[in-house]
Amino acid sequence: MIIFIPKIQQLKQLAMAFCLLLAVGACTEDRVTETHEVSFVSNGGTNLAPVRVKHGETLDTRKIYPDPIVSDGGDFLGWFTDESLTQEFDFAGPVNADLVLYAKWHYESFKITFEMNAGPALPDLEVRVGKEPLLPEPLLEGHAFAGWYKDKDFRSMFTEADAVSSDLTLYGRFEKYSPASWFSVNASGVLEKCTPAAGTSVVVLPEGIREIPDWFVLANGLNEPGKPGFPGGADIREFILPGSLEKLGYGSFKYSAITRIVIPAKVRQLVPVTFEGCDRLQQVYFAKDSQLERLAGNDSNEAVFVTPALETITFPPSLRYVGKYTMAGAKSLKTVTFLRKESAVIFDTFLPGGGVWLFGGYFPNKILMPSAVKSAFLTELRKVTGDYEYEKMSAITEGI
Repeated sequence: MIIFIPKIQQLKQLAMAFCLLLAVGACTEDRVTETHEVSFVSNGGTNLAPVRVKHGETLDTRKIYPDPIVSDGGDFLGWFTDESLTQEFDFAGPVNADLVLYAKWHYESFKITFEMNAGPALPDLEVRVGKEPLLPEPLLEGHAFAGWYKDKDFRSMFTEADAVSSDLTLYGRFEKYSPASWFSVNASGVLEKCTPAAGTSVVVLPEGIREIPDWFVLANGLNEPGKPGFPGGADIREFILPGSLEKLGYGSFKYSAITRIVIPAKVRQLVPVTFEGCDRLQQVYFAKDSQLERLAGNDSNEAVFVTPALETITFPPSLRYVGKYTMAGAKSLKTVTFLRKESAVIFDTFLPGGGVWLFGGYFPNKILMPSAVKSAFLTELRKVTGDYEYEKMSAITEGI
């Protein structure tokens, strides 16, 4: 028996079949053209733009060539799929979803071991090459922590200027707090009186002191014995200054017998005559994160440092301004280092006709600074010095 389908119904069936074919084709096309984004976290290296990969295909390494580079000496080890950098990405596998890849770097590192000298034990510290170590500041009851040293006899202090280029041992120095009865401090934090016992060689000033006033050493009879006009005195080799200290007054350590001084971080300025006549002073250090901004000159051309035994000094990155004659009494200096790298140190006081005479008529063997600011330093120097002084200073200026 033959069944006849009306013409209109046939057309409807054809249309439905055609739509079905279109739908299937569209789905297939969606699957073929679907792509996924692969983005990159370089972990300090050069940034890479995200790339798109067709579903099921592999990530073409040519799309992320060359490998990223990093400025701090790391070696690129590859791309990983997890932030912990434990699962290395397989470039031979398909990409079936959006993906984030993380760069892994290898750094040469060294170990710092701590000798605590009665202080609390500390674990070893691993330090990357070229990185400044974040050193702890341990506590010991009844004692002030007086810094890390490179030798067990505490002759050479470790500072932020010291690069770690091999395994090393640092020695923690602790000094017993001086008796509170030795000090009188007013409500403003000014140290008004200091009366250490006879025979004291190290005085630890208490926290809370904000200012050491003008002529502190001379006013308290703490000068090196036998100085002109001051036959008496005290043979104090070191004052350990508190972290709370913000100001050192004019002439505050004049004629002191100190051999070493560490300037606390909050001190922003050193003024003339501060260390005049400190004939034994051999080491000047600046605390970590120093805020020192200025070596101040004055109209009388008085020096900040009159320290004939001082052979080297390194100023912190914070130092921006240096006044005339401020180191004119340091006639044994061999090396002066300015660590400032953001911009050149500026000579903000000079003679009317031109002249800084930073070291008086003496010139050290070297003036060191970051290479990036050497040219700017010489430009600033040229503005304020005559030909002779400029030639002398520029000849000993070196970039590091």
